[in-house]
Amino acid sequence: MRTRCIEGFLLSFEPASIYSVMECIKRGNRPKLHKGALAKRYPVLNQIFGRFDEIVVDNGKEFSGTSLEDAMADVGTTVRFAPVSSPTYKAVVERFFGTLNSLLNTKLPGAVFKTELLRERAMIHRKTPC
Repeated sequence: MRTRCIEGFLLSFEPASIYSVMECIKRGNRPKLHKGALAKRYPVLNQIFGRFDEIVVDNGKEFSGTSLEDAMADVGTTVRFAPVSSPTYKAVVERFFGTLNSLLNTKLPGAVFKTELLRERAMIHRKTPC
């Protein structure tokens, strides 16, 4: 079954690593306990968990090497690498992260602006007489 949804996630201050990848996979395998009102509206949410037949990953360094492939082979899951520079290969996930980055970096209060923009704004404020 192709869910086209995010099955598990991990929010951490640590950089991406094989450990964070394995934690996400473990969370995706477990039943989701806190579904709330969404489970009534979307009954399929009750069925989205279990062993993956295949996972598709990008070419990040946390996925390279044989550790992930060996661990997934032990549980009967194959790992497929998406072609380089092809965001349409995993379009749903890429769109989600694009939206998330857009919200966190530009639209929500506390967003971080580009360094060039901050420098430009600082120069404008210095030139303005008090």
